[in-house]
Amino acid sequence: MTSLPVLLLLVFACVHVSCDKSFVKDLNNLLRLLKYDRFIRGSREDNLVPQNKYHDDIRRSFIYDYGNDKKAEIYDFDQKLSDVISSRKLVDDDDDDDEQESLNNLSDTSETVMLSLKMPQISPKQPDSYVCIARVLPNDDRYLVEFVPKASMHIAHHMLLFGCSDDEPLEIKKTWQCGEMQPVCNGGSQSILYAWGKNAPPLKMPENVGFHVGGNSNVRYLVLQIHYLDVSSFQDGHTDSSGILFGITSLRKQYHAGIYFLGDGYTSIPPRTEKFNINMGCSYPIDSPQLFPFRFRVHAHKLSTSITGYRIRNGVWTLIGHGDPQRPQAFYRVFSDIDIRPGDELVGRCTYNSTSQEKVTRIGATHNDEMCNFYMMYFYDSAKYGNKPSIPCDWLNTKKYKYPIDSDTPLSVIEARSNNRETKAYEFVENQYAHDETWNSEILDVGQVSGVDIDNEDVVIFHRANRAWDENTFDPLTQQINVSLYKPIAKDTLVWLSRKTGQFVKSGGADMFLMPHGVTVDDARNIWVTDVGAHQVFKLSPTLEVLLTLGERYTPGNDYDHFCKPTDVAVLKDGSFFVADGYCNSRILKFFANGTVDRQISKKLSSNYLTKIGNFPKPFFMVVVHGLALDEAHNLLYVADRENGRILVFDSQSGDFITHISKKFEGAVFAIAYNENNGGVLHVVNGKSMTAPNVKVSGFTYSTDLHTIVSDWHPKNGFGMPHDIAVTQDNRDIFVAEINPFKIRKFSKVNKNLLYPALIY
Repeated sequence: MTSLPVLLLLVFACVHVSCDKSFVKDLNNLLRLLKYDRFIRGSREDNLVPQNKYHDDIRRSFIYDYGNDKKAEIYDFDQKLSDVISSRKLVDDDDDDDEQESLNNLSDTSETVMLSLKMPQISPKQPDSYVCIARVLPNDDRYLVEFVPKASMHIAHHMLLFGCSDDEPLEIKKTWQCGEMQPVCNGGSQSILYAWGKNAPPLKMPENVGFHVGGNSNVRYLVLQIHYLDVSSFQDGHTDSSGILFGITSLRKQYHAGIYFLGDGYTSIPPRTEKFNINMGCSYPIDSPQLFPFRFRVHAHKLSTSITGYRIRNGVWTLIGHGDPQRPQAFYRVFSDIDIRPGDELVGRCTYNSTSQEKVTRIGATHNDEMCNFYMMYFYDSAKYGNKPSIPCDWLNTKKYKYPIDSDTPLSVIEARSNNRETKAYEFVENQYAHDETWNSEILDVGQVSGVDIDNEDVVIFHRANRAWDENTFDPLTQQINVSLYKPIAKDTLVWLSRKTGQFVKSGGADMFLMPHGVTVDDARNIWVTDVGAHQVFKLSPTLEVLLTLGERYTPGNDYDHFCKPTDVAVLKDGSFFVADGYCNSRILKFFANGTVDRQISKKLSSNYLTKIGNFPKPFFMVVVHGLALDEAHNLLYVADRENGRILVFDSQSGDFITHISKKFEGAVFAIAYNENNGGVLHVVNGKSMTAPNVKVSGFTYSTDLHTIVSDWHPKNGFGMPHDIAVTQDNRDIFVAEINPFKIRKFSKVNKNLLYPALIY
């Protein structure tokens, strides 16, 4: 049996990166910035920030992720810093004694305190220098919950934060040279707690998860190791204070975090070889706790093109993570609900292209060597398993295994395939949602199903009964509905079905609507509907009492008292709401809770209410605003710009345009639904359009965290005309409304029965 610390030494556990000075200019990364700043964001109020040293430090070190060209840059966001920093207690790092006192005096009810571990203005002289510095931890239990790097890849090539089990570090308040393969601890075991390289972004633990340090843990002190590859910037007397700002709390965390490490320390890579694989693995021992992976990280040097990690259980391979070592070396989210149990096998593969090399390349710690590292960040339930100081991993002979076909394929190639709809973006979520053909076996007496949403444990649909929208429904010049349709639909147009079985629950809405379109259920279970025939929006109570009516019946218009075929409503928790005034006006109106207009988002720029769209992508207008979705945690409004085949992203507070998701979905984008699970996903249904009449109609799951489609799904015989979509709060079930055939379909997660603790970021 090989313990984790011995394995770490065996594979030379460092994180070494190549230097690339290109900068990202892709506008999509502003969305990524907003996602990464959320964990140190307080309220949306414009609080003032104390003018101390952390203002500059965090601004320099706050990194957002890669864009289309797979590079990274430091984003200077002074104007956004106020509400980012205000929610955390910061201790001035000019005084180490003050920091140590704050660390020692944390109470059981204390908030997270941000402390630093950094280099004290050093000036390395030798290339490939490894420098360490330590911080002693108190005798009481503490938990590390946040990591904010304060470094640039042009100075520090990588940083590792270790936890050591012995009582006293090699040096206190002083740095020391810690070599290429030397242990950083003073005789005790060591474990990696955090790693940074290539301008990777900050990292926050999920709620109730933390690295257990101090007290009864196996970590007595922390050691920061920084690798300085190129020291030319220090030749003119410059010094460096790179380091890590870490969040620490005394509040007990039920789930203890750790890192499992897969690596290779002895294989040589032959020259002039286009694809050379190094395989590695270990067997998870009996009597070990159940682990829940939630982040992964890969590391290699310039020759590596791909690194993958898998769990094997009963012969079935499940992907943990697929990474590109040339991208920012961050801890990326594990997208599937996966666990590790005793008897499972963990295997990895590193792939290299050595066609540029004329001699053998060895695994090692210098920039002339290569590396093969896969980090799996996990947590386990300490209430069930207690405190586990180390979790062993038995060496596994991987020669007997046949790896999955895409295990050595570069991530960029897989993403390109996904965009072209040839294959799925990530193997582990292929067919993540399956059509439940047993759901709603009853034959419902409904017409065109135009809308769907979730109402507690039920599914509510909005349908047109015996009325259909065709070429004779509206006057093409005035957009008024045909006078023969002035009388409301006599049948119930709102129908509730059981989420679990699809059986009929109740119905209502007779003699109310002319041409139903969208339906939305808010947090108070009020029902919001749009009637394109009446050009109106209604807010109904749970008992279908009319609480609010917007728009003039039968009368289309483009001022703030009228709509023209409104399509959808999205409601914020404070009661304010957005209306997609979709078919004629192609605009979005935001209202206060009382129904008065707040602002408008439109292609026009003449109203006082309008938001300026100065960086709007081509085409410079929306064509049929057909669906809305909200990510309130990050103040984002997603808009289905149907006929342009794209999703637009706006700030839900100001209305400012942020970015767009395009060239991901073929044809028109009919409907979208957002869910915060798995780092944030958008479920999307497409459809045929004037420019793509032969497109394959399908449903997609798009990761807002990874910026890629991670799954597509559809019935065995395909969709007809999907029109709306809804997702349950737990992200387990998706419901799609179709106007032809008159159907409501349910798709469920394939791995829905896995008992995986919910992660809240």
